Amino acid sequence: MKLKSILAPLLFLLSLSTSYAQSVELSGAVTDKATGETMSGVLVTIRPAGTTKVVQFTQTSIEGSFTIKLNTSPQNYELHFSMMGFAPKTVPLKADQTVYNIRLSEKATELKEVIVHAPSIHQRGDTITYIVSKFADAQDKSLADVLKKMPGIEVEKSGAIKYNGVAINKFYIEGKDMLGGKYGIATNNIHQKDVGSIEVMENHQPVKALEDISFSQNPGINVRLKEDAKARWVGTMKAGAGFMPFLWNAEVALMRFKKKSQTLNTYKTNNIGSDIIRETMSFSVDDFLSQFG
Repeated sequence: MKLKSILAPLLFLLSLSTSYAQSVELSGAVTDKATGETMSGVLVTIRPAGTTKVVQFTQTSIEGSFTIKLNTSPQNYELHFSMMGFAPKTVPLKADQTVYNIRLSEKATELKEVIVHAPSIHQRGDTITYIVSKFADAQDKSLADVLKKMPGIEVEKSGAIKYNGVAINKFYIEGKDMLGGKYGIATNNIHQKDVGSIEVMENHQPVKALEDISFSQNPGINVRLKEDAKARWVGTMKAGAGFMPFLWNAEVALMRFKKKSQTLNTYKTNNIGSDIIRETMSFSVDDFLSQFG
C-alpha cells in the first residue's frame, strides 16, 4: 500500500513533465479585416507544411479566441484558418512564437455547383466526434487501424490509447464499459466497417456523482456502432498455415452488442511469434497500481 501511494504521484509528475517537454500551446484571436470584429466559429487546424493532413484542430470561441496544442516541435508545421465566405489563411509556425492574431478577408464565391459533404470531425461541447468512414481505407481491418489515423488520437505499440498525449480513462462501446482497461480486445477485433463514429469526451469524469466536484484531465472514448451491427452477431475470422516447418495462425472473433447486454468472444492461436497476450493487457492506472498492493 505504501508503494502504491508513492507511485501514484510519481506517475502523475512524470506524465506532466513529459507533456511539458514535448508539447507547445498556441493561442490567438481571429478578426474580420474589414470591420475589426472578432470572428467565432473559425476552423483552426495544424498541418504539416505543404500538406492538407490535419494533426490538431479547434474552433474560435464566441470571443474569437482560440487555444490549440501541438505535441511536437512546431518546426515544419503551419496554422490554417478557414470559414465560409472568407479567404482561407495559412501561417507557418515559428519556434519562438506562440501567439498568432489573424485577420481574415471576406471573399465572394460564385457557386456553380453545390455538393454537400458530411464533416469528418465535429465538436459539441466537450465531445468530439470522428466519422470512421472518412478515415478508413480499403486495407484497414480493425478499429485500431483507423484510430491511428484520427487527428489527436494515438495508439501506442502496447495498444494503449492517448488523446492529445493524455491516456484515456475509459473505453465504452455504446456507452457501456464492458472491458475496463482491457480495451485492446475490442480495438483489435471489432471490424472498422461495423463502427459508425468515435466519440472523444474531453476531461471525462466516469463517476457521475463527482462530475461537479472532482475535475478530470483524462479523456474517455465511446464507440458508436452502425445500426446494422447492433443487436446481431458479427465477427471476423482469419486463418493461415504453412509447411516445413509447420506453421499456423488462426483468429476468430464473435460479438454482439445489445442495449442491455454485450458479448465478445475471441479465440486466437499461432506459432509464428505474433503476440496475442498484448490484447488482454489492462491500461487502467488503477489496475497497474494494484499490482503493488
